[in-house]
Amino acid sequence: MFDLNQIKDPSFLSDLSNDELYVLAEEIRSFIIDKVSEHGGHLSGNLGIVDLTIAINKYFSHGEKFIYDVGHQMYTHKILTGRASQFNHLREMDGLSGFSSPAESPYDVWEVGHASTSLAAQAGLIENGVPCVSIIGDGALTGGEALEGLEYLSTLNKKAIIIINDNGFSISKNVGFINKMLDELRSTRNYSNISSKHRASKSGFWDFIERIKRSIKGFFYPPSVFESFGFKYYGPIDGHNYKEMFKYFKYADNQNRPTIIHVITKKGKGYKLAEDDKIGKWHSVPSFDKTTGEFIKVENNEVSFSHAASTYLISFYEKYKDLKVVMPAMTFSSSMNNLQSILGANYFDTGITEQFAASFAASLSINSPYVFLPIYSTFLQRAYDQVHQDICLQNLHVVLGVDKSGLVGEDGKTHQGIYNISYLKTIPNLKICAPKDYKDLFELMDYAFLKCQSPIAICYPKTFIKEEANLKAGESHINESWISITKKNNPSAFLITYSNLVDYISKEIEDLNVEIINARFINPIDKDVLLKIVSKDRPIIVYEEAVKENSLGAAIISFLNEQKINKNITEFGYPLDYIESGSIEEIRIKYGMDKKSIRNEIKKII
Repeated sequence: MFDLNQIKDPSFLSDLSNDELYVLAEEIRSFIIDKVSEHGGHLSGNLGIVDLTIAINKYFSHGEKFIYDVGHQMYTHKILTGRASQFNHLREMDGLSGFSSPAESPYDVWEVGHASTSLAAQAGLIENGVPCVSIIGDGALTGGEALEGLEYLSTLNKKAIIIINDNGFSISKNVGFINKMLDELRSTRNYSNISSKHRASKSGFWDFIERIKRSIKGFFYPPSVFESFGFKYYGPIDGHNYKEMFKYFKYADNQNRPTIIHVITKKGKGYKLAEDDKIGKWHSVPSFDKTTGEFIKVENNEVSFSHAASTYLISFYEKYKDLKVVMPAMTFSSSMNNLQSILGANYFDTGITEQFAASFAASLSINSPYVFLPIYSTFLQRAYDQVHQDICLQNLHVVLGVDKSGLVGEDGKTHQGIYNISYLKTIPNLKICAPKDYKDLFELMDYAFLKCQSPIAICYPKTFIKEEANLKAGESHINESWISITKKNNPSAFLITYSNLVDYISKEIEDLNVEIINARFINPIDKDVLLKIVSKDRPIIVYEEAVKENSLGAAIISFLNEQKINKNITEFGYPLDYIESGSIEEIRIKYGMDKKSIRNEIKKII
């Protein structure tokens, strides 16, 4: 019935009946399933918010700006604002972003990829006289910045509409007080308006009626946290019922005060496997067979670094027991779901609370010898101060698992992990290392838990590696050393690199007389090995999947300058910039960081 590719803007919605809106919603869900199965992307949240997005775009049509928290549930918004035809290049280089992007459309007002920022953005727009509606998920609502935003918005003496898209999930199952409070609200329909038609009038009669309503409601139900904050609260309402949504949108629209509309949606609606998902498997997915639900498989015996880290921790726990893991909301995405069931009470899912998680882990480590904090590189940025002040200033033994370090590809500029080496190297007391493969990861984790007594970050990338099933925790004894991978009697040059780039580049240049050094300890650098390399008086090349500023290459140059050694170092890294979406290999090629480009540059040097 609808040609989604012909949609230019949401104005066509005004002519549609509610029955036609349901037809449109089903067509959009089918479209999203088709495109995500082909290209990968965020599926469950986008399917769940279809009806709510249609309703918002139909009702609020008098100049309001919409801010979708996190931004990974915007596919319907993109379709309704004329971008359906671009979904053939979803999350590809120079293609459609998977998140909100003002550069892509004037309908996207806020660049976003991290949770809990929408209310702050909404407050700024409203204070500047721009009408704005924010749509925030129940998971994002647990973030500290969201609570700060609620506190500020509640003080405004003007219209501010917040829509809570409540589906009981963020990336993993939600936890904490906010979730419990929402559970209570979900379980009962709060006392509704006495009159069928809400009155915004401030006349004495209606003020009297409002006081009676509050009294009756307060007798049967305690005030919600939102009402305690000072918001007018409506809900919970059905986020798949247009008639009900429009009714409460009108109520809120007639208020000249901060208002919350609590909307219940079904995450994954329209795709049975996603609807039944209890662990977050269908939150963000690679391409898949939409009939069987099978993900496109990687090569045999390959697993992610995240999975390898989880396997190590299970082995470690079996041997040493006193292991505690602090996980800020990413249990499934960080491959820790099996570990969670094994550790039980020693596994702490704190929700979307990166700052709290870092401080909590620091406190745990005072009386616990083994504390692990796995957290995406891009999300660790949010806890920089807590890592700096609470973990490292006190020199507490917390092991940071910096997941998705380096390029992440399709998730684009809000998620690239190419900055963590630079920002972590500014923190005193913090050791930084990076494994190149499965065995390297086990060895570095052994070092981190059993030999290191200071804070340490293990940075592992978003890639797949061959599993080595015979490895066990606690069997390796390593020092803070760099390792020669391809020893040469008289090399023409030395290539210093780390992480998965070691194996990525090795085969490409195996015919060249170049000695490859696995600099698996990035901070501190291995000064002894570096001085031996310098003494050979050969070209030195540093190759890393990070921005060049304050990277390993910068540390090497700084050390040699301190030693008054004049040595020309060639650095290969990324510019201090925001890297757009694309496959990891496409991004490497664009920036001259792919193995063929590096090979050609090395040949010029030697």
